[in-house]
Amino acid sequence: MADELRTLGIEGSVEHAGEEHRFSLSAAGFASNDPAGSLLAWRGWSLHDRRTGLLDRLPLAPIPSIRPGGAFARQSPVVEPFVEIDSRAGLYLFGGWDYRESLSVRLLGYDSHGDPVRIENGQYSWDTRFISGGARWLGAAGVDVLAQFFYGDTRMGAGRTLVDLDFWAYYALASRKIGRHRLTARFDRFGVDDRDTTPGDDNEESGRAWTAAYRVDLFAHQSVTMELLYVTSDRVARLALALPEESNELLVQLSYRLTL
Repeated sequence: MADELRTLGIEGSVEHAGEEHRFSLSAAGFASNDPAGSLLAWRGWSLHDRRTGLLDRLPLAPIPSIRPGGAFARQSPVVEPFVEIDSRAGLYLFGGWDYRESLSVRLLGYDSHGDPVRIENGQYSWDTRFISGGARWLGAAGVDVLAQFFYGDTRMGAGRTLVDLDFWAYYALASRKIGRHRLTARFDRFGVDDRDTTPGDDNEESGRAWTAAYRVDLFAHQSVTMELLYVTSDRVARLALALPEESNELLVQLSYRLTL
């Protein structure tokens, strides 16, 4: 989802810090993020750490609904996340609570306030809303435990030519540092529930991911990390591209990091 949640706006924050508790609250108005929802609907979830740049154009697969003659043939074959289409401002609210150095809790609400019937230069405006919450706990023996959930909905179009879906995800992670070594394990679940009946535009999806990682600090400012990621997912739209509906992917990465 972070591929397309890239806004330009103004944010204000207040914070209160006591001896053991710290509270923070932020609110922002933003623009230039109206296509948010396009990738989630027509490409689906993805797991990576790449950040979308200001001038990036993100490609879509040639699924039937955006081909010539499809229900959304006016859609460009690429998504431009930083676009303002409907001249409406979006809003997000963020709250946080920290207890000593051992517990952090975060909650975020987002509403793009998009006009779902507007389109400009091949980019639709999507009405996208979600809530996300997460927590981090630093336990005994150097064990970090993190968890986060994410639930929302998005819609675009009018009448029978409509994309209307719910999306959700959550993960749990545990990590332990032992001397120069760190071991980490993570489990993800994610999905899209398609609520519309637009022909040729089935965006239903469900998937899981398991991650295991090992990191060792070699010398000052240097480390090596090995990561194994296994993802299995089911997406009906793949059939229209002559691909299997179910996908199983295994990624193994080895990296060296030097910090100056």
